[in-house]
Amino acid sequence: YQIGNFNSSKYEAYIVELQRRFYQNWEGNISYVWSRSMGQAEDYSQTLGNDATNTDDERGPLATDQTHVFKLNGRVLINKWGGFRLGANVLYASGLPYSITSPRAVIDFPTDLTGGAGFERNEMFETQRNVFPTGARNDRRNSAAWNVDVNFQKEFKLKDAKATFQASVFNLLNSNELEISGVQRVQVFNGARSVVSDTP
Repeated sequence: YQIGNFNSSKYEAYIVELQRRFYQNWEGNISYVWSRSMGQAEDYSQTLGNDATNTDDERGPLATDQTHVFKLNGRVLINKWGGFRLGANVLYASGLPYSITSPRAVIDFPTDLTGGAGFERNEMFETQRNVFPTGARNDRRNSAAWNVDVNFQKEFKLKDAKATFQASVFNLLNSNELEISGVQRVQVFNGARSVVSDTP
């Protein structure tokens, strides 16, 4: 084993944004972000990276890679019925990637690197490795998601002070997108037949 800080990541993004300040009773902001996050440095304690046979296949999109993000938010002041404000926030985002991993037993010769009895007898030990059965990191991607939030505000005058009533509805579309952080492929042998199942 060779221990070191070899993994790396690269983030690249381009942003286009248009903002309108409050004028003639309305304001708004619209933005679009294209980004790419690539590398192997996904977290500090990775289950992959300890096997020299699959290091070439590890580089790929990171779990935080979101190619397209579109945001639109605004507010309008309506003077009817004593005046009130309506606001909305719309978000569209690409799905996040995830990996399929598969545990695999390999033979180490020897595993005991401390110079103990197993090392002196040249015993072989079985060790579990995690590999990408598809040969690539994060080559699966969740579905894109929409989110809409709305807000209502109304001001009331109470003697010499003002009070504001506010109501907000988050996730107006009641979106329930499935988020998958990873899939582990398990192969079960049943006599001469093998069954492969993907477990999120």
